[in-house]
Amino acid sequence: MSLDESHQYNRTRPKNYLKKHAIAQSQFGTHVKYDPQLIKPKTINHNYNNNSKLGENYYSDNDKVKLARTVLYQPPTTSGNENLIKFVQNEFSQASWLSECTNRTTTLTLVNYKLKACPVDVFGMVYLQSILLSNNSITNLPRAIGNLVNLKILDLSFNQLVELPAEIGQSTLKETTTFAIGGMLELEKLLVGQNKLTALPSGIGRLVNLSQIELDNNLIEELPEGIKWRCIESFCPTQNRLAAIPAGVCSLKNLIRVDLSKNLLASLPAALSNLVALTYLDCSFNRLVGLPGSICQLSDLRTLLLIDNQIDNLPRNFGNMKSLTELNLFKNNLEDLPTSMKQLKDVEIVDLDYNPMTKIPALIRDEGWGRICEYLASSVLARSKIKLQDHAQTVGEGSLGQNTPKMIELQVKMEERNAKPQN
Repeated sequence: MSLDESHQYNRTRPKNYLKKHAIAQSQFGTHVKYDPQLIKPKTINHNYNNNSKLGENYYSDNDKVKLARTVLYQPPTTSGNENLIKFVQNEFSQASWLSECTNRTTTLTLVNYKLKACPVDVFGMVYLQSILLSNNSITNLPRAIGNLVNLKILDLSFNQLVELPAEIGQSTLKETTTFAIGGMLELEKLLVGQNKLTALPSGIGRLVNLSQIELDNNLIEELPEGIKWRCIESFCPTQNRLAAIPAGVCSLKNLIRVDLSKNLLASLPAALSNLVALTYLDCSFNRLVGLPGSICQLSDLRTLLLIDNQIDNLPRNFGNMKSLTELNLFKNNLEDLPTSMKQLKDVEIVDLDYNPMTKIPALIRDEGWGRICEYLASSVLARSKIKLQDHAQTVGEGSLGQNTPKMIELQVKMEERNAKPQN
């Protein structure tokens, strides 16, 4: 019986069935007829660990090619893939390997490959949902990255990027563009920390599905307007050159954590009070000289860090933030504290060191935060008495002698006299 007679198909099958399913072209150019419903694959005997060559037990050359691609395309590591590393550094397009073997790949991981540019074949992989290119030496991205309309995760951290293409967040086709721009509007995670970025694309604020963005350790001087990251919960552009915070950031009502430390901020926007879910705020190592009164409306705020600024006074209603458990005002220019802070008795960690604090006696400060709250709650007369006692301890009993109690009593009487209403 001939090969053609042994593989006769029912006439009920579609006419194009043979074309699609029963003819396969091998790696060597030959054609083989087979019935995909009857064929049984042989046992595959391979050994990845010992770098063994592909065996001869495979039922078709196509499967050999698929297995070879699977072996080559492993998640990259710093060692053990020297051949793949060499292949990557010589650029993928030499054999069109990347576009052939990953035409429906959803995740591409090229971490720590010392790449100086992103392989051009990547931008033809329209099914990609995740690209991890961290720890390389990439300096720029081509505009064609806008073609990756299904991309959800883009990790470019720890590179040498100086700018991001405007196509990120762009949803319209420009006349100067020869390819379709999808704008990557499905992005959920954008990680570009530890680069040399000085600005962000204007369209980046339109990434409404963004839930995580990392901008730390760059040279960014300003943020774009019109930010609509409605899903984001943490915003930490720390260690940049930001001089102001746009109003769009203050409209992100799901924000829980904000870290603006190590920037050039001289003030905070009054609209900060719109962040009703905020529990953590770090504005350390900036140039703040004061705080907006609206910050006192952040009733859920638990941690407030204002280390190494130039703040010389706090808002009068600062004590309204009764959920505070950590308050750090280390190294500022504070001389006094508002009376309302007596309500913050539940604060567990308070640091007021390296502040002048000329109006709060050291005798009180040395006894801890609880004693400071009692002092703020005490009357003016009681404060005066404590100040005199503190002065006596500072100057020394020897210099004041036995007249010290009399001086205290005289000062108290003067305060009482001044406190009486005049007829």
